[in-house]
Amino acid sequence: MFGYSKSGDGAIIVSNVENGLVGLTFNPSLKNGGTIGVFGGDFSTDGGLFNEGVVGVSSGIGVEADGFAPLQPVSAPQLPALEVRCGGAPAIVAANGFSDPTNDIMDLDCNGNLTVAGSIISHGVPLAVTREVNGTKVVAYSPRQPEPTMEDVGEARLMGGEGFVTIDPAFAATIDRRANYLVFLTPEGDSRGLFVAQKTPSGFLVRENQGGRTSLAFEYRIVAKPYDTGAARLPTLTSVEKAQRAELSARPHVRVSYLRPWLSRRGIPAHN
Repeated sequence: MFGYSKSGDGAIIVSNVENGLVGLTFNPSLKNGGTIGVFGGDFSTDGGLFNEGVVGVSSGIGVEADGFAPLQPVSAPQLPALEVRCGGAPAIVAANGFSDPTNDIMDLDCNGNLTVAGSIISHGVPLAVTREVNGTKVVAYSPRQPEPTMEDVGEARLMGGEGFVTIDPAFAATIDRRANYLVFLTPEGDSRGLFVAQKTPSGFLVRENQGGRTSLAFEYRIVAKPYDTGAARLPTLTSVEKAQRAELSARPHVRVSYLRPWLSRRGIPAHN
């Protein structure tokens, strides 16, 4: 099939029962190189950015990609079910509707940076790649905690057995001021021991045990609750999934169909 037009649609294919269009290729790619079963492209030259190469619209699955290639060796090119290439703009953007860019819920850019609006739930062990001084890549493990925390560390000094530590305002703005926070102390020298004598939203007072008057440096670690979450301690996976679905159901969903006006202009009935 070949369709061409200088003004209207190049081709319109409609089926009320079977597939509207099926594209197949049986090209021997080892001999002739790769070909494509279905290809859609935008080759406009006016500088506009609003055309789309391929659009899939459905009341069910919009676009499906199936791959049947076997797993390739680690050093060999992979043959994924879906391959996405980008030249500067994001490789993938997922959105809750199309009317507002602030509805973006996932963004994968060309540098591999992934931004999501929600939580990532992993059934595996959280891993992170880090480099040794000689450039070797090694895998590090993330700590696991029973509840969300915000932590900060630092050094301060005791003068005559007493010292007040002011909490960094930027850190203080991220923690729940109504909840208690924990402070862990490590003296950097000989002493009778240190304790937290007083805690306020802006800082805490450290003193030496038994009325000591030592002057020395010490390390501290603050563990607080984040201000923006009331997550339960060690919730079950089922309860988390139910809460996420309930939150999703309560949000307004924008359903924009630019296929329906297209069908209407051509006199083609749109089926729900």
